[in-house]
Amino acid sequence: MSTVLTSSRPAPANVREAHARGLLTGSGASEQPDYRADIEGLRGVAVLSLLAVHLFPQWAQAGFIGADMFFVISGFLVTRSLLKAHDARSLSISGFYSNRLRRIVPALGTVLLLTLVFSVLFTYPSAAREIASSVLNGSLFISNIALWQDAVQLSRPVDMGPLAHLWWLGVEAQFCLVWPVVVALVLRHRRWTLQVIAALVILSFSLNVLLAASTASPHMLLPFTRVWEPMLGGLLAFVMHDSGTQRWAALPSQRARDTLAYAGVALLAAAVLLIDRAANLPASWALVITLGTMALLAAGPHGWVNRVLLSNSVLRFYGAISFPLYLWHWPLLCFPAVLGIPMSQELRVIILTASVVLASLTHELVDRRAQKAAHQRGLPLSALAWLAALALCGWYVVTTDGLMASFPQDMQRAPL
Repeated sequence: MSTVLTSSRPAPANVREAHARGLLTGSGASEQPDYRADIEGLRGVAVLSLLAVHLFPQWAQAGFIGADMFFVISGFLVTRSLLKAHDARSLSISGFYSNRLRRIVPALGTVLLLTLVFSVLFTYPSAAREIASSVLNGSLFISNIALWQDAVQLSRPVDMGPLAHLWWLGVEAQFCLVWPVVVALVLRHRRWTLQVIAALVILSFSLNVLLAASTASPHMLLPFTRVWEPMLGGLLAFVMHDSGTQRWAALPSQRARDTLAYAGVALLAAAVLLIDRAANLPASWALVITLGTMALLAAGPHGWVNRVLLSNSVLRFYGAISFPLYLWHWPLLCFPAVLGIPMSQELRVIILTASVVLASLTHELVDRRAQKAAHQRGLPLSALAWLAALALCGWYVVTTDGLMASFPQDMQRAPL
């Protein structure tokens, strides 16, 4: 893992300050100064759906909707921030990249570093080597490409390893690397903007359908088969911007807004009930999730669902910590298996609690402090240096075979 659209009721001062400082990292939400509580709550729904599926699969066997929701929300918010900067004649692609580094690297670097240290101290060399390789890939934002290559060439499951979940961040980063350039180019020819973006969406979606036969296909990890989802969010942002919906006034009535929000909830509920990764459904089923998310975004903050359900404090809390929570939960869930500890219901509850606690601490102690220093000119360079240092640490552990020489002989021979 803050919008340019303003609610009729101002957010509390501490909430506005939080968004201004970019605390909702990793999804683009923090890149815009104004606050929409319902979008923060929607992010909370996305991350809670992922936690439910990953931590309690026996109760939540379906509903792999969180990653798709994040993609649409990210595309929408990132595009809105770019459009607002363009309107203010302050659109800077290099500035956009700097902001992304400020918002992503502090939490990501913390999780990568502690995961690497834990693997070196408490796992076998073979496990430390594999995790260090994931740290290297994660610090370069190519985890999705590396996992795709392993799945295709080595027939390895794509959901193995404590840092396998960074595939999402890889796709996100690759989208954000290219999308500002696309937006800047299409804004020079406003007459064809919507047609060009719609064509790009259709092209990516077509590749998704052709290459990824099912939701379990490794080709779902490739950027060009997934960018149609954030681009759909971007297309919605363009439509609203061109319609002059700066205060979400496009819909003619409250009933229309409520109807659109109810339709979004219905689509997401259908996805939870019908989409099951184990069923190898067609990859195009993700369209149900993306359209549901788009409907809720388009309904605006004044629809009943958005105003009452999505804006409640519980969902907003999980939305605020969604990026560090996403980063922390998967390593904590995978390490018991790496250490040979049986997974029990009690341990799953402990992992869930620890994930929330660590995410909250990362949010408060890492993200807040990093964003307080966001005005410093050297911060993007510091973020790049931090990523480079992590990549070098991962590379060193890989090249030394998991620091093999530092382990006793019996541990050196232990398998992953």
